[in-house]
Amino acid sequence: MQVIVVRRVPATFSALSEPSYRRFLPAQLIGSTGVWMQRIAQDWLVLELTGSAAAVGLVVAMQFAPMLLLGLWGGVVVDRFPKRALLVITQAVAASLALLLGVLALTGVVQAWHVYAIALTLGVVVVVDGPARQAFVSELVPPSQIRNAVSLNSTAFQFSGVVGPALSGLLVTAVGQGWSFIVNGLACSAVAAIIFSLKPRFVMPAPQRTKGALRQGLAYIVRTSEVFWAIALVALAGLFAFNLPVLLATMADTEFGTGVSGYSLLTTVNAVGALIGGIWSARRSATARLRSLTGGLGALGLIFAVMAAVEQQWAFSLLLVACGIATMTFLIGANSMIQLTCTPEVRGRVMSVYTMALLGGQAVAGPLVGRFSDALGPRAALVLCGLSILVVTALLAVMMARQAHLRLALHRGHWTPKLHIVRVP
Repeated sequence: MQVIVVRRVPATFSALSEPSYRRFLPAQLIGSTGVWMQRIAQDWLVLELTGSAAAVGLVVAMQFAPMLLLGLWGGVVVDRFPKRALLVITQAVAASLALLLGVLALTGVVQAWHVYAIALTLGVVVVVDGPARQAFVSELVPPSQIRNAVSLNSTAFQFSGVVGPALSGLLVTAVGQGWSFIVNGLACSAVAAIIFSLKPRFVMPAPQRTKGALRQGLAYIVRTSEVFWAIALVALAGLFAFNLPVLLATMADTEFGTGVSGYSLLTTVNAVGALIGGIWSARRSATARLRSLTGGLGALGLIFAVMAAVEQQWAFSLLLVACGIATMTFLIGANSMIQLTCTPEVRGRVMSVYTMALLGGQAVAGPLVGRFSDALGPRAALVLCGLSILVVTALLAVMMARQAHLRLALHRGHWTPKLHIVRVP
């Protein structure tokens, strides 16, 4: 009698039961490690060339500004053309840009404007690459595994955030920034080759080309309250929470006096927290709700404010771990909620608005946060960001409650009064 052994994939890694996704995830890990290496080297190169945190914020803005300006049209492109082909093209272009910056740095001719120009061009690439990468996941796994796949993607990104900054810090300290850019160029080339070899099983037919495709996507977001408010919360996080690397570079340089190795260490610690948040989210099967997203973002604002008051680097690092956990839990919840809520026909356009909110906020606030840090110090900038998150999150929560006809009600318990959320008739 023949015995058939069925191997069950643990729930934490259920998306890996799909062959194409099993190959896509390592590609994400390779590519993300290279991106982190380039991010650390790029920020430190600009700080070294200019001596200004505002300049670091400016290069962040240059990289993310195209998403703010062109992101909506990027979503239309993603919905209209095969996502796999788009990703192969964007990764090939990103590889070329990274190799060019590496050559400029290694030959000693690099100037700040070179970094700005390459960052701006890379930003144009991200206009298509960002929403295509987000929407491509739904072509590799069935709907029941989208949340798990999103969680694993984020976990891989954050694991690379542990490895990438550490490797970049070692390379920058030993031989300068150039080799970090070269490694990223090779990593992007490998990602392009892997994605080219994939065979997605859940591809939906492309929608017919009609006039007003962009307007249709925006109208869908406005009338779908879960998607609208989730994107609004992501935009708030993009403005005030995701410019943290700008402040970490200044904290390492001026507050702790640890230089590039200290900056890479702080970035790595933050990524460790995000890795923990990603693994925890991967184990959960329930879809996030707006209530949990709002509470998580408020907690992140509180952590920012507390970090500003901490003097010891070890205590600051512990809070960075908590910051990473809160950030990743929020992002995975928002991403999976949006993808599971929206219909496949508009997913590319919806994810382009999501990516625009996430990255465009950094383009707007990056230079302002950097300039504020130059003027009053990174601790004051942390307080500003934390309080802004808390105040605006509270305002958005009130607006959501009014739209849903909800209010807080106080009920007396046996020992203490309790607050409940009730629906107003």
